[in-house]
Amino acid sequence: MVGGVLVAPLGVASSATWIGDDAPPTAYTSTESSLNPEVAVCDGVSEPNLSGDERGFVGIDVNGDANTCLNVEENDSSVHDVPGYYGFYILPSTRRPVDAGSTGDTLDKGDNGPFNNGSVVESGGGYGFISYRIDDSFDLFVNVGCVDLFADVRVSSSDASGTTVGGPMQVEVRFNRKTDFAPNDDLTISDENGIVGTLAWSASLERNVNSSPQTLDAWRSTTIEPDASGDVTFQLPRAAVTESECFADGSKNPEDSVALTVDLAPRAVAGGFDAVEGAIEGSSSSSDGTNGSVTVSGGFDVQVKLDRVVMPLQVEDFAFRQGGTAAPDVAEVVSVTPQAPSDTFTVNVVPLQEGTFDLVLNEGGVYRKKNTVAEADTTSALMNALQLSVTAENLAPSL
Repeated sequence: MVGGVLVAPLGVASSATWIGDDAPPTAYTSTESSLNPEVAVCDGVSEPNLSGDERGFVGIDVNGDANTCLNVEENDSSVHDVPGYYGFYILPSTRRPVDAGSTGDTLDKGDNGPFNNGSVVESGGGYGFISYRIDDSFDLFVNVGCVDLFADVRVSSSDASGTTVGGPMQVEVRFNRKTDFAPNDDLTISDENGIVGTLAWSASLERNVNSSPQTLDAWRSTTIEPDASGDVTFQLPRAAVTESECFADGSKNPEDSVALTVDLAPRAVAGGFDAVEGAIEGSSSSSDGTNGSVTVSGGFDVQVKLDRVVMPLQVEDFAFRQGGTAAPDVAEVVSVTPQAPSDTFTVNVVPLQEGTFDLVLNEGGVYRKKNTVAEADTTSALMNALQLSVTAENLAPSL
């Protein structure tokens, strides 16, 4: 249990598509501009007041508590030549840099630079970038910082295209540090239609302290079963999380976010608005419910096939058009079955006049059924009107 959240290993489906998936750094870099943030452990320390053959040291021990500035005289023992020490070796009126126990040339006010040739220092006490500076008053500074703190928010779904999701999804947040991440406190969710709900989280990856920058700690949410369409953003704000591995514990995360659209609008599948039986003389199947055709000499049935369950279709959901104009007298929809939520319906149509017209299922009023109740999801209406071109000929005379 971490922060009141159950921790358990959790696998990732191999067929999932990742949205907002960033790659962690392959190595810890060596540029001071990468510090996140820079902390002055020795912050304007006055050097020891020495005389004669006295000597002293101001700096840090990275194998000890790298958050503590040491300001010691070395009259009885020496620390400046011990590996793991970084800072200043002080003699009367003389300052020299100490770099992992190796002493450099004399420094003057205004001098500054990196330790370890600008490369990341790694030790049992952590890792990070270390630099020094002497100001115009000869006060001494030793700065430490964390580099390449990686934070990544990503979303997985097996029903995704680009940043559009059409089904279940999970959120994962990853770091290349041990952190104090508390998912439900630190992750901000912007959700216009209440799609996400309350999430539970489990550890999906667990990192050992002071591992490589590609070894990650990760938290993964329970599966989100969307029950509405709309825009959702998962954001980890900058400085929401504190890492606990680098020198000067307290480095903060960079911002990262994923913005996506949940689209549950019903769509026709191939052959999804085709004539299937009755007085059919010839027909061609539709690829998406909009480009099928049929020639008939009497009443016929049309099958509506959608990619998800919708609320029951009604006779009044259908219309007839000729040349784009409403033509209610050319035919009649007699019945629609079943009168229950379904993804497949049979529509019985009777032509009343010879000629060519379009049978249309309008997008307005056709809504996806909610996941657990027989209610309309009004955020998810039929995406496109469905259309079947009908040619009626050789109709029997009406009595």
